[in-house]
Amino acid sequence: MRKQVLLLAVILLIGITSNVYANDIAIKKNYLSINPVGLLFNIYSGQYERIFHIEVPSALKDLEIPGIPVGGNVLKNGILGVAVPFYYWAPTDDITILGSGVKFRLYDQENAAGLFVGAGAEVLIISWDYPYIDWSTITLKTETLTGLTFNPKVEAGYKWIWGIISVTPTASAGYILGSVTASDGTKISYGGSGVSYTYGIEFSLAF
Repeated sequence: MRKQVLLLAVILLIGITSNVYANDIAIKKNYLSINPVGLLFNIYSGQYERIFHIEVPSALKDLEIPGIPVGGNVLKNGILGVAVPFYYWAPTDDITILGSGVKFRLYDQENAAGLFVGAGAEVLIISWDYPYIDWSTITLKTETLTGLTFNPKVEAGYKWIWGIISVTPTASAGYILGSVTASDGTKISYGGSGVSYTYGIEFSLAF
């Protein structure tokens, strides 16, 4: 945890000392982020995001997204973020999960700030040392299992930008497809089939 806190401090220091470049933020297209909230759950996560300006078809520019007051701006501005998230999670001593994927965000404001909505998918690489009792010898044994699961999801959030530093609260929900099952039929309790949800606060450095 000390390493993550130190990394965050370094990023903030860079942002403060680089304030002379704040006027150039309009042309910044790359964001590197960490999510310190995940440390509370033993999750080490971050992402790289690239900002693009796309041409939105005229038929979509006047479309409003129900329930989102600024839905029209999200589509009209054509500000698209393409992100590659990555994380490491050890929910228990015998389970580790590596995850990565791709997601797409449509931003409300032309500088890739403000409200955004998006969708994406992640592949989870799961390793499980499953403990079980071998009743033939009355001994405790371990079955080592690995597997892949797939997690399509939707997300929403809001990004504030100050110079080259940004802070972005996010929330997402999805459904994991696939699971890891032991030889006795026991299914893994983390990273397996079912509803998934995450939330966090991204601290980002633009470059």
